[in-house]
Amino acid sequence: MALIQIDWNPPPKTLRQFGLIGLGGFGLLAALAYFQWLLFAYLPDSAAKPTAYAFIAVAMYSGFFAAVAPPALKPLYVLMTVITFPIGLVVSYLTMAVIFYGILTPVGLIFKLIGRDAMNRKFEPSATTYWVKRKPPANVKRYFRQF
Repeated sequence: MALIQIDWNPPPKTLRQFGLIGLGGFGLLAALAYFQWLLFAYLPDSAAKPTAYAFIAVAMYSGFFAAVAPPALKPLYVLMTVITFPIGLVVSYLTMAVIFYGILTPVGLIFKLIGRDAMNRKFEPSATTYWVKRKPPANVKRYFRQF
């Protein structure tokens, strides 16, 4: 099972949201390219303005069709999803690995070293049963109020 799946047939609401986000995102990229900030500082002067105009065109396309006809954004949505899918896949697995090996494994090793057993799993040869007696609830209606 993959952590991320590509939505090949997004609903109109998702396409509308994508179009509005695209309007802002591509507009920001256009401004960065036009004024040659960040990564766009390495563009030659002859390529900065055409790049900015291309981003402006995509931003206007996204904004216009988000308002008028969201299904027209499906090709752009699928293209951007396919382009960014490998990045998301790597980042998701790296995040899971960092959480597991960077947080859960050290906590488990520390608990093992200090002898913590929160689930009472220790073997007791003298015990006749491992059943833990609990008091019954005072009111059975509590079962319907779980939180």
